[in-house]
Amino acid sequence: MPNFSESVTNHYTALLQTLCDISEAYLYEGKMDEAVNILNIGEQFAKAKEVAPRDVMKLLLQHGNVLIMNYFLTNSGFDAMLSMVLRAKKVAEDMPDEQGKADALQLLGEVYYYQSLNTEAREYERALEYFQQALNSRVALGDERGTSESLFYIGLIYQNGDTPDNEKAFDYFTRSFHIAEKHDYKLEESYAARHIASILGERKELEQALTYALRSLSLREEISFNRYLPPSHGLVGEIYFRQHDLERAMFHNQRAYELAQEMNLPSFIMWGSIAIGEIYLAQHDTAQAKEKYEQAYGIAQELNLPYALKELREKLQQLLD
Repeated sequence: MPNFSESVTNHYTALLQTLCDISEAYLYEGKMDEAVNILNIGEQFAKAKEVAPRDVMKLLLQHGNVLIMNYFLTNSGFDAMLSMVLRAKKVAEDMPDEQGKADALQLLGEVYYYQSLNTEAREYERALEYFQQALNSRVALGDERGTSESLFYIGLIYQNGDTPDNEKAFDYFTRSFHIAEKHDYKLEESYAARHIASILGERKELEQALTYALRSLSLREEISFNRYLPPSHGLVGEIYFRQHDLERAMFHNQRAYELAQEMNLPSFIMWGSIAIGEIYLAQHDTAQAKEKYEQAYGIAQELNLPYALKELREKLQQLLD
């Protein structure tokens, strides 16, 4: 029979894992506040001396992941996000735990990637260094899911960074997709498929782009990854728009907008408004287009998103010209 300390440690292991699982379920549903709150509760339990360092590390990694996603969607909480991931990295290093260190490096890359995306910080190179370190460690560990994830994020740097290179991005997304597909990692597969579709759309390979975009949407529906259904519908709608199928384009963008509203995800509400405005403009309904652009502009101001504000100023100016 285990002694008192070992028994309590085992109970804490189960408890903290359950709290992480609950937070992940909230994350899938787009209930960001609830996901953060449940992990704040976990932080209180994690202070007990009987809690194993590995369980503290897992909680901190999950907390960091949730704060990163919340930052991406709200453009707020950068310091808390960075602090949480650095704490996780230190615990992993002190143990030491190679898997934990690799996961923390991945999250550090995400911290600086999303900071660069949301602001004018221009930390893409720093993000890339962390992603590359995480990838090297995950390959060495035989972590196929993590390898797929790191390849995907390196692709994002080449797609959205300071010196975009869609050919390199496409290569990384494709490698990520094939690993995820082979091992049935549906979440990672959905991410890679969506960005493969995006690049194919830019190449005007619209039928193939639509196949990948619908694949991503289907995977997210299958695993109930509701938080990211809005951008999935949005991309499908964008491809239909490029095919001049305004009816289907409007259906998917309206769905993206409605889902974002239901989950109170302001950045996705903003992008849905812009897309719907584009469709109204194509239908020569400038009044409704202007209304949607102005709505999006208000959200961009609230979130303080420079890139979105610039784009929307240009769109509103074009309506006046």
